[in-house]
Amino acid sequence: MEDNMGVEVQGDKRTKLEADDVPRFELFRELRGHKAAVTRARYSPDGSMIASCSDDGTVKIWDAQKGELKHTFEGHERGISDVCWVRDSRHVGSVSDDKTIRVWSIAKEKEIRRMRGHTHHITSICFNHKGNLLATGGADENVLIWDTVQGKLMKTLAAHADPVSSVIFSHDGTILASASHDGLIRIWDSGTGHCLRTLVSPERSPVMAARFSPNGRYLLSSTLDGTIRLWDILNLTENNKCVKTYHSSEGELFKYGCSAGFITHNSRSYIIQGTGEDGYIGIWDVQTKKIVEKIKPHDSGAVLSIDDVPTMDHIISTGSDGTIKLWKII
Repeated sequence: MEDNMGVEVQGDKRTKLEADDVPRFELFRELRGHKAAVTRARYSPDGSMIASCSDDGTVKIWDAQKGELKHTFEGHERGISDVCWVRDSRHVGSVSDDKTIRVWSIAKEKEIRRMRGHTHHITSICFNHKGNLLATGGADENVLIWDTVQGKLMKTLAAHADPVSSVIFSHDGTILASASHDGLIRIWDSGTGHCLRTLVSPERSPVMAARFSPNGRYLLSSTLDGTIRLWDILNLTENNKCVKTYHSSEGELFKYGCSAGFITHNSRSYIIQGTGEDGYIGIWDVQTKKIVEKIKPHDSGAVLSIDDVPTMDHIISTGSDGTIKLWKII
């Protein structure tokens, strides 16, 4: 059964995927311009642009249709870890090893807000659906929630015992999830800052990424040991167990999970994962929990991030080789 705008989590009469049903990657564009590893790239919500960030300290905005560079934002004094779009596609935020959070105007082509609050480098950034709140996570083990209109710190959540790797708002902005190298995922009420649930990664393997499903019901987590877990946020049991676990059948091939997401192909749900130092991207069938496709997208080095586009059959991969690659799912 498949939830509306969700992922399949129950039994299915199909036991074997036909070859034509399995999604495949087709490279259709490569973006070059950064002078160092590209740590993240994301499509704008309207699909017209791509924002990328790099260890070279710049944020670049690309025309998604033509693949042309539109603008380069400079100002960070060190490498940039993450970028995130505001839903209106008019602004993008970035976080850096220089401990600053910056918000950039696409139309004005300049920085319009700068915020400080973390005591160590910042690893992750996410706007809520309205764009009036911003969450950041850092190596100082804290999650900070900001008022983006006034540029003021609203809440400091002493969230974890190790660096925070990922922060993400639910689609309606009411819930915030944070993931950490301490092996925990915490679910927060974004309004009160109260911790609603704590999800524990078995063996306390560092959690490298977390992602809400399109319908907001499920949370996907990716750990350093390459395991992917699917959690039912609306129906967590007393012991907070996950509903699905995805392991690699390829030995050490998918050992390092760096990021994960969801795609739909021929009305069937899949999970994608980038594998960091191993340099692979894999696709798991949500139903069978088997790997149905894998590629090595970059010529050399690690896959540093992947990003899926729910409204398009596209994904983006970034690498330590300094490139951004755009893939069609066919």
